[in-house]
This record gives sequence, C-alpha cells and structure tokens, in this order.
Amino acid sequence: MEINNYCSKIYNLCLNPGKTANLVDTNSLFKKIDLLFLRNTDSKNISTEIVPNYHLADGIQLFFNYLSKLLNLNILYLVNYFFYSILILTFGSLLYSFHKSNLNNKFLLTIITTLFFLSNIYLFNYNAEYLIYSVSSILPLIFLIPLNTNKEPINLIYLFSCSFLAIIIFGTMRYYSYLSFLLISLILVLTLKNNFLKKGFFVISIIFLLFIKISIFQNIEEIRKNNIKLANPNFNYEKSIPGNTFYTTFYPGLGFLSNNHVQNGFLDSASYAKKLLPNNYNEKYGNYFITENHYQNIKKEVWNLIFDQPKFILKTIFAKVGVLILYLLITCNFFLINFFLNRKINKIIKYTLLINLGVFAIFPIVSIPSILYSSGFIGSCFCILIISISNFKIKDFR
Repeated sequence: MEINNYCSKIYNLCLNPGKTANLVDTNSLFKKIDLLFLRNTDSKNISTEIVPNYHLADGIQLFFNYLSKLLNLNILYLVNYFFYSILILTFGSLLYSFHKSNLNNKFLLTIITTLFFLSNIYLFNYNAEYLIYSVSSILPLIFLIPLNTNKEPINLIYLFSCSFLAIIIFGTMRYYSYLSFLLISLILVLTLKNNFLKKGFFVISIIFLLFIKISIFQNIEEIRKNNIKLANPNFNYEKSIPGNTFYTTFYPGLGFLSNNHVQNGFLDSASYAKKLLPNNYNEKYGNYFITENHYQNIKKEVWNLIFDQPKFILKTIFAKVGVLILYLLITCNFFLINFFLNRKINKIIKYTLLINLGVFAIFPIVSIPSILYSSGFIGSCFCILIISISNFKIKDFR
C-alpha cells in the first residue's frame, strides 16, 4: 500500500509521515521475526532493525504491532480505526450526556460538539497522535456534565475504564497526556460523596495502573539494551532518555522566536548541536536517542540560558502564553466571562476545568504553541465553552 496515497485522504487518520513510515517498518520486521515483545536477534543495522526503536513511543510500537497481528489487519487501517474509535466513543458519550441531562441550549451544544469533532479529523488527519492530547482533555467533561446537572453520581467503573485508557494506552503513546485526567479523577472521587471503601479501592487501582505503566517502560528499555548488544556488541550502550522530557523539549522550544541561542525554529536537531553532544558520542548512529550524558549537557545548557539570558527566556515564554490566550479567546469568546461569573456553575467543575486548562497549557509552553502541540489546550477550552453554554440563559444577562 502506498502510504502517502492512503494518508493524504482527508478522511483517513494517520500518524505523521515520519512516525507512519517507522511504524510500517517495525511492523514488517515484527512479522518476519515474530518473537515475544518485539525481540529481534538478527539485527544488522541499529538505525532500522532494532525494535523497540528510538523513533516511536514504546506504546505506539507495541500496541499497534500486537493488535495488527491479533486482528490480522493492515497496520495503517488499524491506526485509522483506532483513532476513529476513540473519537466516536468520546464524542458519542458527550452527545449521550447532553441527551440525558437537563442542560440549557442542547441543540447548540450538539452543533458545537459535532463541529469540534469534524475539526479534529481535519486538523489531525496526518498527525493523529496529537488526537491523544485532544481526547484526553475532553474525557473529564463526560463526568462533569452529570455533576453539573446533579442528576446522577459518577460511575466509578466507567471512570476507571477511562483511567485505564488514559494511563496505559494514551500514556504509553504520548507519555504525559494522562496527567490532567489523573488529577481530575482523583479530585472527583475524593471530594464527592462516595463510599470510603470505594474511594480507597479506586485510588489503589489508579496507583496499580501507574505501576504497570512504569513497569512496561522499564522492561522495554531492558529489551532495547539487549537488542542493541546483539546488533553490535561493541556499541557503548547508555540508558536512553525519552525525547519528550522537560529539558529535551524546552531547549528546542526556545527556538520559537528568532534568536542567536537556539536557531532554525523548533527542531529535534537542536538537541544534537555539537556543543551539546557528549565526548563519546558516536555520530554513526545519528539522531536516534538521547543518552544520560547527552541529557545532562542539555539540562546544563538550559540552566545556563536561564541565568545568563533571563530576558530571552521570559520573552519566549510570554510569547507562547500570548498565543494560548488567543486560542482561549477565539474558542470561548463571550462565554469565558459567563464561565467565571455564572454562579450556577458548580465550583468543583470550575476548578477541575481550570486545572485541565493549566496542565495542557504546559505542553505548548514547554515546546511551541502550534495547533498540534496545543491540541489538548484547545480541547480544554472546548470543555469550558460547553459548560458555559450549558449554564447560559439570555434572561440572566438582561
């Protein structure tokens, strides 16, 4: 199948071009070797044959490769079906919540939600991985709508199922996408009137999910280490650091504005500038991963810039915040005022949605506030808009 031909169609959802090509490569290798947990003992080239590799998030490699084998389904189709499934389930749950509630302006809510659903398909057609942030930011709304109408208590089983989706599935594909939903879930369970034993069991279950997530990463790193040694026994292996940690993202993000410190915009290659590479770095292996020593060099450079160039750092951060404020105003417009002034909106709902907005603002501030990196923030703005409209009556403002 021609990847570009398939993914260029507006109704097909794919990962970005680089990730899609790498996922297809790992799938091809997985089918040939067919060993547990993507263990490949016949690797020849560290840049293309090592799996799990450094090009993709571990969850993306494992989830789609194993599910593709289980269902005997082309991996491109699988990616498309997966993202459509989570979109339909999320927005379907929202529409169902509207229908079952006594919210104001139901028809308008349905129209806005449908348009937002369609805009997600259009905007993330060839960058579907960013839908994970968008969907994660909207999940809390499913549980806040019943709370807003005081019709029924939160279903803890359903909440745990969504927590599993957010922490284990989303959290291994986009490593920090689950943080907001995790915080909001705990706030809702601990503050609402639920049985103490149920609260305790839910909290223990969440801790267990986090333990599973950490264990998955630790096991994958060990397998990666073994595979590299098999591919090249002379390779000086160092534990890899995920490329989306704070310092490895914040440093390239300083290229948001034109400057003399981090040039050429927000590019991963900025972290591989010669001054940041460790002394023993082997350029033969290219920009595939960041070792511990490399990471420490990036961290040191970030702090040097913070102390030596504070005006540059603040200027860049405030420029990013300005773009996010623009997104907020465009999305919520007048209803942002209603959200803060309307006393009918439950305080817990207000606080949780502001937490949601704040957490998802971190990602574009650390990286850059493009539509892609701001997908979760825009989704959080959408949540505020929905709650505000659902509690809005024209006569209250006359």
